[in-house]
Amino acid sequence: MLSHDRAIVILEALLAFWFFQLAGSTEPALVKRVSDPMAIPDPPQKPVVWTNIHCGDEFGSYRPADPLLRSCTDYGLRKYSCDTSQCHMGTAYDSPKTGPLNQMLYFRGCHKLGAKDQTPYLVYAYSYLARNKKGFLIALGFAVGDMTETVHSFKCPWDNNSARNNMRVWCDKCYQSQDSQIKKTPRPTII
Repeated sequence: MLSHDRAIVILEALLAFWFFQLAGSTEPALVKRVSDPMAIPDPPQKPVVWTNIHCGDEFGSYRPADPLLRSCTDYGLRKYSCDTSQCHMGTAYDSPKTGPLNQMLYFRGCHKLGAKDQTPYLVYAYSYLARNKKGFLIALGFAVGDMTETVHSFKCPWDNNSARNNMRVWCDKCYQSQDSQIKKTPRPTII
């Protein structure tokens, strides 16, 4: 055997030794295959359907990819995408027939954001973002009496837990979002 051939054989042996050390086995037959291109993949898992979700912090402020779904964030800051045909106002025991959103999602005594006058409005909302600890929500909707039904942002306060403006949407068919737990950013320390 020539020295050149011998060097190649030694190099191959060293590379094989190094490979099997990394693979965790000295037996070539025990080397695990990472993936088998001929294997049939597992079927995709069906998403879990959540019911009785109370959209306490937010409803409809963004639209998921599916146009039939709306965003919903519960009081625990868990984010969902909910089928709007299964959402309603009222209590957890109501239904879309007894508390339809197009008739029951409204707030009273709201003030148009950015307007100088503080005229109180009855607002039919498409979405809201609540600031529960501060006692108000921001509703996106139109004021009753506005013939053009122009959409504006309104600030709607409440002073007790049973007030109309503290009522929230319930949804009975929701899917938990991938980023279901909202990350709160820490406040910067002022030095």
